[in-house]
Amino acid sequence: MPTRTKYLLDPEYAQRYQRAFGVPPERPFFELFIPEQFREKNLLQATQSPIWRLERDVIWPQMANLLQRDRITGDLVEFGVYGGGSFRRLIEIFRPLGVINRYYGFDSFLGLPKSEIERDHPLFWNEGLFADTSKEKVLRYLADGLGTLDQIELVEGWFSKTLPAMRDRISRIAFVRVDCDLYSSTCDVFTFLSDRLVDGAIIYFDDWTHEATTGESCAFFEFAECHANRFRFEHLLTVSDGALAVRVKTKI
Repeated sequence: MPTRTKYLLDPEYAQRYQRAFGVPPERPFFELFIPEQFREKNLLQATQSPIWRLERDVIWPQMANLLQRDRITGDLVEFGVYGGGSFRRLIEIFRPLGVINRYYGFDSFLGLPKSEIERDHPLFWNEGLFADTSKEKVLRYLADGLGTLDQIELVEGWFSKTLPAMRDRISRIAFVRVDCDLYSSTCDVFTFLSDRLVDGAIIYFDDWTHEATTGESCAFFEFAECHANRFRFEHLLTVSDGALAVRVKTKI
């Protein structure tokens, strides 16, 4: 398959990545270019499904086993549940291991909020994207696959409203999946996470932009720079175009 031989990496991104992780960013193994006329939802899903299977069948179990090996315990939190597919799969993986106390899924169930043109990737400029779901629909989906919903909770609403209300409910987070898409939403998440990540926790990003000033990447860099005296961040792996796994180690 023809691939680009020279990958142009934003110098500011490389610099902030180096500061956060202590190593230079990875360069992609190959890049996939899809002609515009074939960028229909069903065709894109068919193209992306092998990566999705790699994550759900191999990578996420490895992340879970890493926490079990290191005896890291706490809650599992997903920010951006949408239809519940990833949330249910994570519960299936983690439940037998006994490292997770409770499972929390946060979503507006109204789609994406309004984006910031200068802080968000153009892919997510469509306000209301991912609105074709509901809390009730996801609960039924979870129950169909998992049976009992003990220790599982869906929290409905905008992160800026729901997270402050959950401050006393969630105190120790061992695994977090950040599927926020937007910069502002991810900032809300990291404000919440700052006092709740246990030593050895794993953060798994779904929409890492590989850019210094947009989306989840930008929000994380700001968090890492602000809390450099408290946390050390270890890059675990990068998957496809937007997934990145990070282990968090506390310094104090």
